[in-house]
Amino acid sequence: MTESETIQAAQTSSFFKTSKRNMHILNLSEGVSAFGTSIFTFAAGLYVLRQTGSGTSYALTLCMNILAVLLMTPISGLMADFFSKKKLLLICDFFSGLSLLILSFILIGQPKRFPIIFIYVITFFLNAIANLYNVTLESAKSELVEKDFLLSLNSVQKILDALSGTIAPVLGGIVFAIFPFPVFLLFDGITFFFSACCKYFLIFSNRSFQKEDISTFSKGKSSVSLFSQWKEGILYIQQNSFIRSLFSILLFYNIFLSFSITVPVPYYITTALQLSSQTLGFVEGFFTFGIITGSIFISKVSNKFTVKESIRFSFIGSAFCMLGFFLLNYVNLISSTSFTTANIRIVLMCFLMFLLGNCISWIDIPLFMELQLKIPAYIRGRVFSQGLCIIKLFTPLALLLSGVCLNHVTPYPLFFAGFLGLSCFLLYSVFHSLFK
Repeated sequence: MTESETIQAAQTSSFFKTSKRNMHILNLSEGVSAFGTSIFTFAAGLYVLRQTGSGTSYALTLCMNILAVLLMTPISGLMADFFSKKKLLLICDFFSGLSLLILSFILIGQPKRFPIIFIYVITFFLNAIANLYNVTLESAKSELVEKDFLLSLNSVQKILDALSGTIAPVLGGIVFAIFPFPVFLLFDGITFFFSACCKYFLIFSNRSFQKEDISTFSKGKSSVSLFSQWKEGILYIQQNSFIRSLFSILLFYNIFLSFSITVPVPYYITTALQLSSQTLGFVEGFFTFGIITGSIFISKVSNKFTVKESIRFSFIGSAFCMLGFFLLNYVNLISSTSFTTANIRIVLMCFLMFLLGNCISWIDIPLFMELQLKIPAYIRGRVFSQGLCIIKLFTPLALLLSGVCLNHVTPYPLFFAGFLGLSCFLLYSVFHSLFK
């Protein structure tokens, strides 16, 4: 064995040893910061609603997330590529915690004269930082763990996201009812400082940089304009058919999911069937449970399926779920009483939402792992940010269109439209080799 091969083998062995350590540290810090952000977003909306009594003000608080994503996503990619990822992660957690502590002290000092506009500003600032954090983290995962651990890391992250999205509002409501809002902010800020302390011990590897990547990276920093560097991410997606196919799959899947499930299912349960909000929460709980079980399943059997097969299974399963919701219209044909019909519908909806949650994990986790491995490190942040920005631009449009359609038709045509859309896209992908 030559000297260079010996050094490379030693580096590989060392990186393998630190991968597990990095994964445990990252999961701990991610869990804390994810819950902190979700709980704050929910509690801030409640605080504004209590202070103003205005539904518009409450909705405006929630809209700060969308606005922050649209404005920050292009910038986040540049920063993730041109600055130390570890420092960016530490800075994001530090300033998130600092902003919450400052807001807490202001509220304690002037509880009655506090302008609500500050809540909007802090909410926007936190979501902007969270966007930079997410882009940086996605582009850094392959530098934190070995390929063999990357799928497990993505699976755990998916579980944490699902849990924070479901449990955080419940915890936020309980904590908000027990503690004064300033005290709540104080504890929330401390969680971000704890997350930053954990990330300080992360060990990054530069093995993902190839020699040609480093030369291009250095040239880009010194002689190319900022706009040209930003545009490189879009050009890379356009010129790389494999990466373009993966983002196309994500885009169309999210559009059909938003149009046929995200808005129609809650409308169908609460308005069309006139069931309680508790029933809606119960049914959506199975969706979260499905994401968790799907994440565990895909991490255990990933070596038995290719990414292409996993994506196809996800599309077929999601199309089946949308067809299932459409066929719920005919449950009354097999039941003699309205009580039995309602119970059968609830059971079937729980099963369909559970299956749909599994399908989302089957497509998200392998697909993101492919992106993390295939995109060169020197441009990974820009490609991630711009690809995801396009998806996040079209998703609200699909939600809006779905809401407009529900003002004129029942949810059943929207369910069937989603089934047709996913089926047609699946057929198109087969004949045009989209799943290469």
